[in-house]
Amino acid sequence: MNDDANDVLGATIREARRRHGVSLRSLAAELGVSASLLSQIETGKTQASVRTLFALSHRLDFSIDEIVERIMPTARRNDERESTGGQPGV
Repeated sequence: MNDDANDVLGATIREARRRHGVSLRSLAAELGVSASLLSQIETGKTQASVRTLFALSHRLDFSIDEIVERIMPTARRNDERESTGGQPGV
Protein backbone atom coordinates (compact mmCIF):
# COMPACT_ATOMS: atom_id res chain seq x y z
CA MET A 1 0.00 0.00 0.00
CA ASN A 2 1.33 3.47 -0.80
CA ASP A 3 1.53 6.46 1.52
CA ASP A 4 -1.66 8.05 0.14
CA ALA A 5 -3.59 4.84 0.75
CA ASN A 6 -2.21 4.64 4.30
CA ASP A 7 -3.37 8.23 4.87
CA VAL A 8 -6.87 7.44 3.58
CA LEU A 9 -7.09 4.32 5.70
CA GLY A 10 -5.89 6.16 8.79
CA ALA A 11 -8.30 9.06 8.28
CA THR A 12 -11.20 6.63 7.84
CA ILE A 13 -10.34 4.84 11.06
CA ARG A 14 -9.90 8.12 12.96
CA GLU A 15 -13.25 9.44 11.69
CA ALA A 16 -15.03 6.23 12.68
CA ARG A 17 -13.39 6.19 16.12
CA ARG A 18 -14.37 9.80 16.81
CA ARG A 19 -17.90 9.20 15.47
CA HIS A 20 -18.25 6.43 18.06
CA GLY A 21 -16.82 8.64 20.82
CA VAL A 22 -14.04 6.18 21.63
CA SER A 23 -10.63 7.33 22.78
CA LEU A 24 -7.55 6.06 21.05
CA ARG A 25 -6.29 4.43 24.24
CA SER A 26 -9.54 2.65 25.08
CA LEU A 27 -9.93 1.36 21.51
CA ALA A 28 -6.35 0.12 21.50
CA ALA A 29 -6.94 -1.69 24.80
CA GLU A 30 -10.14 -3.30 23.45
CA LEU A 31 -8.28 -4.55 20.39
CA GLY A 32 -5.20 -5.70 22.26
CA VAL A 33 -2.82 -3.36 20.44
CA SER A 34 -0.79 -0.45 21.74
CA ALA A 35 -2.12 3.09 21.58
CA SER A 36 1.12 3.98 19.80
CA LEU A 37 0.41 1.46 17.01
CA LEU A 38 -3.15 2.67 16.60
CA SER A 39 -1.93 6.27 16.47
CA GLN A 40 0.61 5.34 13.78
CA ILE A 41 -2.13 3.62 11.76
CA GLU A 42 -4.40 6.67 12.07
CA THR A 43 -1.64 9.01 10.92
CA GLY A 44 -0.67 6.79 7.99
CA LYS A 45 2.80 6.04 9.34
CA THR A 46 2.27 2.29 9.40
CA GLN A 47 -0.11 -0.28 7.96
CA ALA A 48 -2.67 -2.19 9.97
CA SER A 49 -2.39 -5.95 9.91
CA VAL A 50 -5.34 -7.80 8.41
CA ARG A 51 -6.32 -8.95 11.90
CA THR A 52 -6.25 -5.39 13.27
CA LEU A 53 -8.10 -3.99 10.26
CA PHE A 54 -10.91 -6.54 10.65
CA ALA A 55 -11.11 -5.87 14.40
CA LEU A 56 -11.29 -2.12 13.76
CA SER A 57 -13.97 -2.50 11.10
CA HIS A 58 -16.05 -4.72 13.40
CA ARG A 59 -15.70 -2.47 16.47
CA LEU A 60 -16.23 0.80 14.60
CA ASP A 61 -18.94 -0.42 12.22
CA PHE A 62 -17.30 0.31 8.90
CA SER A 63 -16.85 -2.14 6.08
CA ILE A 64 -13.64 -3.17 4.39
CA ASP A 65 -15.45 -2.27 1.15
CA GLU A 66 -15.75 1.32 2.39
CA ILE A 67 -11.99 1.43 2.89
CA VAL A 68 -11.29 -0.04 -0.55
CA GLU A 69 -13.68 2.42 -2.21
CA ARG A 70 -11.88 5.33 -0.55
CA ILE A 71 -8.43 3.99 -1.39
CA MET A 72 -9.03 3.02 -5.04
CA PRO A 73 -9.23 6.56 -6.48
CA THR A 74 -5.96 7.34 -4.71
CA ALA A 75 -4.34 4.17 -6.05
CA ARG A 76 -5.54 4.94 -9.59
CA ARG A 77 -4.08 8.46 -9.43
CA ASN A 78 -0.75 7.05 -8.24
CA ASP A 79 -0.76 4.43 -11.02
CA GLU A 80 -1.43 7.17 -13.59
CA ARG A 81 1.43 9.27 -12.24
CA GLU A 82 3.80 6.31 -12.38
CA SER A 83 2.78 5.40 -15.93
CA THR A 84 3.28 9.00 -17.16
CA GLY A 85 6.52 9.58 -15.32
CA GLY A 86 4.80 11.88 -12.84
CA GLN A 87 3.50 14.25 -15.52
CA PRO A 88 -0.23 15.00 -15.26
CA GLY A 89 -2.33 14.76 -18.37
CA VAL A 90 0.22 12.81 -20.41
